Amino acid sequence: MYTYIIIDDERLIRLGLISKVKEINTEEFQCIGEASNGLEGLQLISEAEPDIVITDMKMAKMDGVEFLQRLHEAHPGIPVIVLSGYKAFDYMNQAIEHGVVGYVLKPFSSEELEKQLLKAVARLEQQKNILKMQERMVSLEKRTEGMEFLKLIIEPWNIENEENGQYAMDHWHILISFYSNIPDSIQFLREGIMRCYGKEGYVLLGNPGINGQYFLLFDAEKETEIILIEEKLTDCFAFLKRRKTEGKLFASVSEYFRGLPSLNRAYQKNEQILKDVYLTDQFRVFYEKNYERRRKKIFTEDEIVNILRTIKYEQDGVKKGTSVFFNRFSLDKDSLLDIGSACKKLLSRVDEWAVENQVDTDDIMAVFYQRYHFLDNLEKIEKEISGYVNLISLSIRRKSYGSEYLYERMYQYIQENYYKKITLQTLADLFYVSAAQCSSILKEHLNKGLNEYLLEIRIEKAKELLDNTSMSAEKISKEIGYPNPKYFFRMFKQVTTFTPIEYRNRRK
Repeated sequence: MYTYIIIDDERLIRLGLISKVKEINTEEFQCIGEASNGLEGLQLISEAEPDIVITDMKMAKMDGVEFLQRLHEAHPGIPVIVLSGYKAFDYMNQAIEHGVVGYVLKPFSSEELEKQLLKAVARLEQQKNILKMQERMVSLEKRTEGMEFLKLIIEPWNIENEENGQYAMDHWHILISFYSNIPDSIQFLREGIMRCYGKEGYVLLGNPGINGQYFLLFDAEKETEIILIEEKLTDCFAFLKRRKTEGKLFASVSEYFRGLPSLNRAYQKNEQILKDVYLTDQFRVFYEKNYERRRKKIFTEDEIVNILRTIKYEQDGVKKGTSVFFNRFSLDKDSLLDIGSACKKLLSRVDEWAVENQVDTDDIMAVFYQRYHFLDNLEKIEKEISGYVNLISLSIRRKSYGSEYLYERMYQYIQENYYKKITLQTLADLFYVSAAQCSSILKEHLNKGLNEYLLEIRIEKAKELLDNTSMSAEKISKEIGYPNPKYFFRMFKQVTTFTPIEYRNRRK
């Protein structure tokens, strides 16, 4: 909807115009005010802020020419449609200069009025598009500036940065690195920082390459100024902690330093410190100057060797070995850094085993800390580390034993989990091969497909339950993996020629 006001000294003219505008169907227009002269009109425009102004040129107190001039000075973007009772062509040049988009002669028709209003709408939309383009340009400039700062933080200092003279080399700085999964974290941080430090003297930006990573870089010309900034940080973090209602936030504050060449060192130190959070932490702030790493060894080398021996040689060794490994950790006593160090130690042994057997490895520890910063427990870490170890183990055994070993693992899984929903893709995901490979291996050893084999197992189990228990046929159906009893009855009869009840009563 577009809003407009009318300025005309004749009330009947104003009412007639409003009536004719209501007849227009191509766009929706609403009159939000009327004025009888130019002075009233200027005041009304300031108060109502209409999209469009429709004005007469012949009025008392202030004629149309003076009105248009003052309107253009105060509100240059408002499109104006001029009304006149005669062809006042001498007005036209001045009217065009002052932003008039249309000229309607009295008595005016709805068609002509619609034509001029649509020209005004086109002008408004053009202005909106220009404004959006300008906003995008400003946003792009800010993003480009942010990316330049981000590059300074996460990449080693390049002497070219110093030579181009863009950055002050003698300023003092503090770098704060954040990890946060608070909703709209950047806005949350911005509001807290502005409350404590205002709008100037720092840069706040996020790293689009790492989920939940943000940086705050303070800048000061004098050492005394950066010391004052550092002293206020405690109050700033206390405010952020009070405001936080959900999610986690961790921060590491570097010691203040002089010159941007030291920026990357501060970043590297912050990253190392931030690994030392606990999964039970919800809000944690480290200060580099007070931080001291606790030296902790959860596993000895001999214990890691024993776990690897279990993985290599015992039946279902990966499950047993990784279970022993992860059961050792305590969420409130072992930090993410402790857990990561132990995982790195185990995986280095697993990778050595893989290399010995000419199996490809992957550096999954490269993103360990960024990936697991916001977890509340070990389930995801255990699942993914165990999955990687299982992949290595399967790859080595496939090389040694071919498809025989893989078939035995799939056969065992099907026997133990026949009542669950099992598809070729389920097996493919479990054993890190394609669904087509699973199908080929099963047909090679069983001479039948997965679904046919599952049906056999389930029907045999149903027979056993019908013979040896008093469970209802409906309950047996669910017990063996068929939620729909009707489907179970049909398949049972197809295989045995009996319904489940007939099978149970056959002895009688």
